[in-house]
Amino acid sequence: MTSSDRPRSGESSPPRAVPISRAAFLRGAAAAVAGGVAFPLLSACSSSATGTSGSSTGTAAAATGGATGTTLSSADIATIKKFLGPIDAKSAGAGETWKIGAVMPFSTSGSVYGEVFGNGAKLAVDHIKQLGGPDIQIDFRDSAGSDVVKVRNAFVAFAGLPAVLSSYEAAGTIAKDLIAKNHNFSIDPGGGNAPPGEGVPYYWGMRANWGIDGFKLQGTYFAKQLKKPKMVLVFYNVGAASTQYTNAAKALLAEGGAEVVNVVLAQAGATDYSNELSSIRASGDFDAVSLGIDGSDIAYFLKQYQTSGIGKPIVTWDGMLAPTAKIAGQSAYENVYLGGIDAFAANSPNPWAQIMVRTYQAKFGTNGFPGATPDYESAGYYDAVFLLWRLYRDVKAKGGNVNDGAQIQAALEANPTTVGIKGGTATAAGSYQFDLTTHGLKHIPMGFYQVRNGTPVLLATSDIGGTDIKILGLPVRSQWARPRGGGRARWLLRPFAAPMGCARFRPHGTHGPGARFCPYGTHGPKRCGPECRKAIIEMPLSRARPLEATPSATGTQRIWSCVPRGHIGCGPACRKAQRL
Repeated sequence: MTSSDRPRSGESSPPRAVPISRAAFLRGAAAAVAGGVAFPLLSACSSSATGTSGSSTGTAAAATGGATGTTLSSADIATIKKFLGPIDAKSAGAGETWKIGAVMPFSTSGSVYGEVFGNGAKLAVDHIKQLGGPDIQIDFRDSAGSDVVKVRNAFVAFAGLPAVLSSYEAAGTIAKDLIAKNHNFSIDPGGGNAPPGEGVPYYWGMRANWGIDGFKLQGTYFAKQLKKPKMVLVFYNVGAASTQYTNAAKALLAEGGAEVVNVVLAQAGATDYSNELSSIRASGDFDAVSLGIDGSDIAYFLKQYQTSGIGKPIVTWDGMLAPTAKIAGQSAYENVYLGGIDAFAANSPNPWAQIMVRTYQAKFGTNGFPGATPDYESAGYYDAVFLLWRLYRDVKAKGGNVNDGAQIQAALEANPTTVGIKGGTATAAGSYQFDLTTHGLKHIPMGFYQVRNGTPVLLATSDIGGTDIKILGLPVRSQWARPRGGGRARWLLRPFAAPMGCARFRPHGTHGPGARFCPYGTHGPKRCGPECRKAIIEMPLSRARPLEATPSATGTQRIWSCVPRGHIGCGPACRKAQRL
């Protein structure tokens, strides 16, 4: 593995382990799959004709217009404009047509990504036109994962286009000579730009790098549950690339306080993971599984893991994509941890994001997973198209040529910060900042989630690479407990989604050994009810510690659970309180 400093324009940062790009090792994985079928990275495909053929021109009908339920109200338009900032009608492009390209995986196991990538881009096109922007027409081409011939043929077809939506780092690796020759400004919110994609002319990554930028957040979160969590790492068997990635993962998880005790190598494109599960069982004493596989492989793995009897927490390096979850089934994703990944979920507090979620579901459906649709991949391509529109406006405002990719790139270099629906609050949009040296991201909001009742719940946040980590809530699952000697179980009740303002425990009653704790304490809008008091079991004050509750999306959901402080197993009074 190569260790190097990742340059940050205008600031210093600690050395980070930086392996080869995800695209590069997936091409290696593809070669290992029978028949040489190319393997996916981070994308999905459209249900329209634009997502199933090797190319599709004239996509305006599929990518623009106001389908039923997707027409923005005047309030929606005002909200989005508020978050975007001033838009000069003279440079907005109303009534004009702007053609760009897109290369995405619409076939192979990566098609689950092509679907959500393409849908996010199409919805942005729809919204931009309603906001007074141009009619953006996207020429979608199939990358078949990272098929060299298909990708290069796509960029040959894009020769006259100023901008391209890339995926799997295809533009910055397979087609870097073509984008430089043709001045195709290429933005990749699905693959990022890990080496060798860093600093490539005309190629820019618009997401945290898969796995690498989220390991420290992942390790830190798990270390909050156990003093020194022991993890089993599952990763693809792709030779030297496996060693590079797993060594990087070990180092970065260790920075967060987690120890990797075993590495299990998995087969790309498999549907049976029995051997890998047997290897996990043979790992000895461990606390959790970190799953570094991709696309529909995640679905097949989780489906088998659910019935394997291993029963340890598991975290994927990806989000919960509805097409993937449809294969696995919702129950296979329940309690699974996600991340660290770019911060976006369907229950985002960002009002602009809420508009995107509502109209996305109206236009494309939910695949049966309304709590997880759309995902951060769709959000990334939505934001990328909005970034392209901002660059279009900047170039046009200066009297430039919006069909010249060099001028589009220069506009980003002049202002490398943009806003979007990833991250953000009820009053502010999320923010991206590009690094002018690496062409990756210098700042992006990241999140660590757990799937609860089919919905990713935000548990922790950070900036890219695990800086500025904030733990928002601790899990309430009993599998986190380690037995601590003999004696009867001791429990502490808490709400994991209590209303804000009553999220901490306070002592209730005596303050010596045997002190009682109430989930709402005496400071919130409610005091301990009789069932709650009945469920509280005496525990030494020295064994208790304040815990944070995770706010719910609405701020009113109340779900009770037991946090073990001894043997695993919830008593009848505690179970009764859980049902209240």
